[in-house]
Amino acid sequence: MILVNKFNLRYSLGKWEESLETIDDILSFNRTQAKTRNLYWPLIVKGTCELQLDLLKNAEKTFTASAKHEKAEENAHGGLGHIYFRQNELEKALQAYFAAFSKCPEGAKAEVIYNIVLTAAEILNDDSPETTDGMRYQAKMIINNNYYLHELESLKYINLKEEIRTKYLIGLALFKGSNYYNAYDYFKAVYEKEAFSLNPVYFFNELGTGIVSETLHTEFKKQGFLVPVGTTINNRTVSNKGQQNWVITDGESIYELKLQSGTIPVYYRELSLIINFSLLLESLNNNIKALDILLSEAQLLDNRVLFRYYADLLARTGQVKKAAEVYENHLCCHPYDKQFLVEHAIILMLGLKDMAKMRQQCELALAQKIIGDDKRSHYYHGFALYLLGQRSKSLTFYELSDAYAGHYEELIK
Repeated sequence: MILVNKFNLRYSLGKWEESLETIDDILSFNRTQAKTRNLYWPLIVKGTCELQLDLLKNAEKTFTASAKHEKAEENAHGGLGHIYFRQNELEKALQAYFAAFSKCPEGAKAEVIYNIVLTAAEILNDDSPETTDGMRYQAKMIINNNYYLHELESLKYINLKEEIRTKYLIGLALFKGSNYYNAYDYFKAVYEKEAFSLNPVYFFNELGTGIVSETLHTEFKKQGFLVPVGTTINNRTVSNKGQQNWVITDGESIYELKLQSGTIPVYYRELSLIINFSLLLESLNNNIKALDILLSEAQLLDNRVLFRYYADLLARTGQVKKAAEVYENHLCCHPYDKQFLVEHAIILMLGLKDMAKMRQQCELALAQKIIGDDKRSHYYHGFALYLLGQRSKSLTFYELSDAYAGHYEELIK
């Protein structure tokens, strides 16, 4: 039991190298002392550790052995699928995921369906000679055929969080496979789940302490995201700080939450959901709706990333003056960011022909410190020099950025 307990601790903490060492000890003990040579689950765990450590050839060997085991189930074939996917052996990955799906219990089907759809999308986007017309045809059938999507709709989820996460990931895979209309249905369903993000815990970690309405508080509690003060999680007991009575948790980490009276609507969203939904709407030529979503969410969350996507779409749809205003009011203010200042300068130069203000923004960008060896800082410092006509100096910083993005001259053209 000592070995098993040691392994459980290391595995739960994500210490993959130490976990692999311990599981090897367990397998060795069973072979030599317990005379047990045909264990199944230790192989799955060993393969998982190897996969996490990027030991793909070792993991392939381990999962191949587990897939041939008499007790083989979806984890053995799914593990092989992950390895083949990582090695860009997409046809083999797809076949492994098919095998996993055939052995899947009801509760595990969602993740396997996602892997099947994602692999099909990757095949459709792969231009290498190894991707045959037959593979593309099969992938297109998966993306455009509703068989797996119907399967998904019939599944029962542990909670709303799991349902939202699964549907969002499927939507992403369909989007990548250019099945925009089905992707839209999934994105819209997730987006309209008021007050829930794809992963509430991640979002609270990003935003810090949150304030929610009583209605939302009740809903969070019902879904199992909230626990009362006094709960112990990972040996840490939640204490009462001031007016705080509840915390939000994923079962491992604790995030503080305050309760506010009234019915003020508060939305907590995953940024990637908002961004990808707007990109999907663009693909469907619905720029008005995309702009609407980006602006409303950017204002709600006061988030610079979303304001930048909003300004970018405005500029690309010919609304250059509005884009410049977004940069001026939301992006080019303290704390200053070299990238935003340079992007604003480009709009001023190319879109509004305001050379004086362009120079002012470039000089402000150059006044901001370069952060250590940060590639982005070097790149936009060089870009500001380029816009000011200091071409030779700009090339030095471009090289220091390790070509962080496209060459300045090409982007300006």
